[in-house]
Amino acid sequence: PPLLRARADRRVKHWGRLATRLNTRMNEVRDRNRYATLFAASLNPQNGQLRYVNGGHNPPLLVPADGGTALRLSPPGPMVGLLPGATFGEGQADLKPGDVLVVFTDGYIEAEDIEGRELGEEAIIACVRNHQGASADDIFENLLVTVFQHMEGGGFKDDVTLVVVKRKP
Repeated sequence: PPLLRARADRRVKHWGRLATRLNTRMNEVRDRNRYATLFAASLNPQNGQLRYVNGGHNPPLLVPADGGTALRLSPPGPMVGLLPGATFGEGQADLKPGDVLVVFTDGYIEAEDIEGRELGEEAIIACVRNHQGASADDIFENLLVTVFQHMEGGGFKDDVTLVVVKRKP
């Protein structure tokens, strides 16, 4: 969206307020059948602080390098542009050295094998854990291999977005 592009070169003080303004603007200029999911974030590379907003997107997964429990980044808000007057909060998380953040759309986790079983979030967590020492690029490639092997030659039924961020150890 143009509002996000216009703000891309500035530090976002509060992601939730930005999403609230975007929601208001979308409701002013669109017909009632258009809306979007949104996950936007900023990561401080010095201390690992992640600030984010989630508007109707699958909660990203934070997989800790120390083997701890993977976290679903909440709170999710409504889709941007769907509800006039909706407000959005800002979430925060800390990425410790070696932690991996995976942002994905439902097209990835809902990819089906030939018997109709969905891949699911656990496959993401397992793949990241199996390649915890790898770079973000290599983890990304392994996540693609995982989903293509699961689909056994089939195709995606929905659009797919996949982003992997790893804090340097």
